[in-house]
Amino acid sequence: MRPAATAPAWLSAPVPFGPWTGVAVVAALTGVLVAGVWAWRLAAKPDPEHTRKAVHIGMGLLACILPWTFDRAWPVLALSGGMTAGLVGLRLFARRTELGAAMHDVGRASGGDFYFALSVAVLWLLAAGDRLLFLVPALVLTLGDAMAALVGKQYGRTFFDDRRGGKTLEGSSALFVVAFLSVLAPLVLSHRQPLAAAVLIATTMALLVTLLEAVAWHGLDNVLVPVGAFLVLRESLDLDVAALTCRLAVAVSCVAVVALARSRTTLSDAALAGAALVGYLVWALRGWWWLVPPVALFAVYTWLFPRSSEGADREHDIHAVAGVTLPALAWLFLGQIAERDTFVPYVATFVAQMAMIGVVHASRPGAPAVGRPLLPLVLGGALVMLPVVMLVRPWALVPIACVASLAGATMAGVAINRGRARVAADLHLEPQWDRQARWALAASLVVAPLLAW
Repeated sequence: MRPAATAPAWLSAPVPFGPWTGVAVVAALTGVLVAGVWAWRLAAKPDPEHTRKAVHIGMGLLACILPWTFDRAWPVLALSGGMTAGLVGLRLFARRTELGAAMHDVGRASGGDFYFALSVAVLWLLAAGDRLLFLVPALVLTLGDAMAALVGKQYGRTFFDDRRGGKTLEGSSALFVVAFLSVLAPLVLSHRQPLAAAVLIATTMALLVTLLEAVAWHGLDNVLVPVGAFLVLRESLDLDVAALTCRLAVAVSCVAVVALARSRTTLSDAALAGAALVGYLVWALRGWWWLVPPVALFAVYTWLFPRSSEGADREHDIHAVAGVTLPALAWLFLGQIAERDTFVPYVATFVAQMAMIGVVHASRPGAPAVGRPLLPLVLGGALVMLPVVMLVRPWALVPIACVASLAGATMAGVAINRGRARVAADLHLEPQWDRQARWALAASLVVAPLLAW
């Protein structure tokens, strides 16, 4: 822990006027912004993406001044609600007016504009008056997301998974650079951390934010990016250089592991980014031993069921990662909230997933009929149970936990096996992973009574 530094004048300046005056000022500036974009649209007919991002940047910069305009929550929440209502009106008339077209005529479905207003309100509540904690995520949202979209559209050539219209490596690189600068500059100017620590925080946040933006869809990055940036920043401000170096090393290692497996796995690039994020999140919240089950599952899956060739389809998208990890994350978050040890049911979800993945792959044409579904259950179960043996107390609970976890996994495998005809045909689609998530959660409930031991 470091002693808090004296806040500079720009960070501690008092609010200059009352809330109603502040609402009037922000509303007036918003009107000027919208009128300017409308006039630009009428005069120059720019690309709709450019006008949309102009509004995004303008509204984001207005959001950045909110902590110096208000000292209470209700005006910010009211303005966010008014912005949302205005955006709803524009969307309803997007095909009929130049102003609506400037906001929504981009040729894709997205709720990003609504999520933007929501994220401003959520950030205000989370920051609880800390201007730096509000400003940094707001800058990342405002500048990073806009730059990623503009660079990706103008210069993007390397699409994730060759999906036209999707995220690009060029856009994500631009986001990383802008996010890094958006974090570093306020940290240095605030004197909250020395330069070396500020660089480490900015690098880690930029990497994680870039991964978050890569996995988000339908505009959800406008919520995930600022909230994720807030959480990482809040947990980092009081750490020393050694601890911050460790965090950056873990984040880079998670990315490196999934990148090295890229040529063997059937996961798309966005799904691999999601896997790296989950790995970092698990480590950051609970430590190394909790990272063993997901790493074991990833290793067994990549080793036993690689792509048939370099050119084969990488058919599994972010829904696959969500279906595998969300039941485990539910137990992890429940343990954090309730302050209980939920490690055994957390492990049980991964053992069940190993069993189901083995059964599903065995149902595919050309797969061996005997033994293949059991191999990941036996091998993966042994790897996953290692941390159980090391961590669970009392020792008498270990064999019970192991037997119960394997029983739950068997139940999940049998359940998935009963629908193999449906499973094999739509393995890469969202409904399949919904089914596996439900059965993994059900399997973990078999060992849930051990929480009361």
